[in-house]
Amino acid sequence: MNVLLVSGNLQVSILSYIGKKVHCLNANPLMISELYNHLEGVSDELKLDAIIISNEGFIDNINEDIGQVSKALQWIEKNKTDTRIIVITSDALIEKELKKISTTYDNLKVYRCYFKRIPFEFYGKIIEDKQWIIQKDHSKEIKKEKKQKEEKSSFLERFRSKSKDKSELKATDELSKQYDAISRGISKIIAVTGHRGAGLTSTAINLATEANKRGLSSFIIDMDIDYRSTNMYYSTFHNQTQKEEEMNASLIRVLARPQDYSIMAHNIKDNLWLTSLGYDFQDEKLIQQFYNSNKLIGLLSVLKNKFNLVILDMPMDLFKYFEETLMYIDVFGLCINNNLYSILSTLRNLDVVLEPKNISYINAKSKVIVTKYNDQSRFKNEIFVPNQVCEILTSGLNESFLYDVKLAGYIPYSSGFDSQIETDIPIVNTNKEYEKAYGNALLRLMEG
Repeated sequence: MNVLLVSGNLQVSILSYIGKKVHCLNANPLMISELYNHLEGVSDELKLDAIIISNEGFIDNINEDIGQVSKALQWIEKNKTDTRIIVITSDALIEKELKKISTTYDNLKVYRCYFKRIPFEFYGKIIEDKQWIIQKDHSKEIKKEKKQKEEKSSFLERFRSKSKDKSELKATDELSKQYDAISRGISKIIAVTGHRGAGLTSTAINLATEANKRGLSSFIIDMDIDYRSTNMYYSTFHNQTQKEEEMNASLIRVLARPQDYSIMAHNIKDNLWLTSLGYDFQDEKLIQQFYNSNKLIGLLSVLKNKFNLVILDMPMDLFKYFEETLMYIDVFGLCINNNLYSILSTLRNLDVVLEPKNISYINAKSKVIVTKYNDQSRFKNEIFVPNQVCEILTSGLNESFLYDVKLAGYIPYSSGFDSQIETDIPIVNTNKEYEKAYGNALLRLMEG
C-alpha cells in the first residue's frame, strides 16, 4: 500500500511500527503545510492509496490545519482518485472540526486516541483496521458498523481512558478499582529523591512501569549523570547508545530541544519513555550548557502537557544545582531505608545542599517511600516499622524539616531484587508482592 506520511519529525518512529505494512512515498518528514505542493508532484502513474496524518504533522494552527486537509481532499476529488485521508489525533478539537468535513467527503477517516501521547502500536492497528477502506455500498457499511458495535467493542476501545489490557494488567482487585477512579487527564511531576544508595533508580523505574501497565503515560528522566544507572535496567537503551551518538547524548539533546523528545528519547514500550546519558558521553561543554535549571524547567513544562506522569530519578545532592526547579515538582517521593543511618543521611544531605526555606518546601511536598524494607531492623528493641521512619524524620533532628510527612508505601527487600538488572525486567512485572507495593506507593504519590 502506497502512502504519504504527514507526521513531521515522528516519521522515522512511526515507520518503525508500520513500515512493513506500507510503502512510504515521502523519504523526508512532511508537514501538513507542505502536503498540497507534495501532492501536485505525485506522478499520475503512481497509485497513492492513503495519506496518513498524525498529531506531529499539524502546525498547531487549527484553521490552517483544517484548511490544508480540505485542500488535500479537493485535490483528490479533482484528480478522481480513490486515495483516503486517515487522520490519527489525540486533539478533540481537530477531531470535531474534521468530522464536520467527513460528512461531505467519504474518503476522510478520523481516529481519536484518548492518550495525550499516541502509542505507536495504535498506528499499526489503524493500518490493520478495515473500517477506513471505502465501500461502494455505503448503506451496507453503515448496517455492518452498527452490528459490529452492538456485538463487540472496536479494538480502539482499548485505547480509551478507562480501558485495560486484561492479559497484562492482573493486579489486585482493590488496586484496579482505585486506578480506574483516576482521571486519565491527570498530569504529575514526581521527583524520586533521597541519599545515594537508597534505591532511587529501581523505585523510579518500577513506579513508571506500574503506571504504564495501568494505562498512564510515563516519562522517566534520569538526572543522575554521575552513575547513569538506568543503562543497567534498560539494555535496549544502553545498546542503542552504543550504536547511535544521538541516543548516547539523549538527555542533553532533550534538554536542548524538549519539543523533539519523541526522536531524542528512548521509547521503551507503548507510552513509556526514558531519557538519560549513555556511559560513553563525556562532553563537559555540552553538559555545562544544557544541564541546568532553566533547561530542565523547559523540558518539564513540555512533558507535563504530553504525559500523565513525569518521573525524575534525582539524587538529593543534585538539587544543589537545580534549586529553581523545586517549585515545578508536584511531589517528592523521598526514598529512605528503615534504619537510623538512612534517616540521618537524608537529613544531612538536605542541610548540605539546600537553604532552610527550600528544605521546608521539600518537607511540605514529600511522601516517604521506605525502600529496601528490612523486617529484621530494630529501633529501641522493636521492629523498625515504616511509619516510624516518618516520625523520626520529622522529630526535630532537622529544624527545617518538622512538618508531618505521610507514608506513600514501603518496598520489601529480597535476594531476588537485584535480578532486575540481570533479566532486564522490572520486578513489578514478575512479582505480585512488588506489583502491589509499587502500585500502592504510586497511588499515594498521585494524590498530592
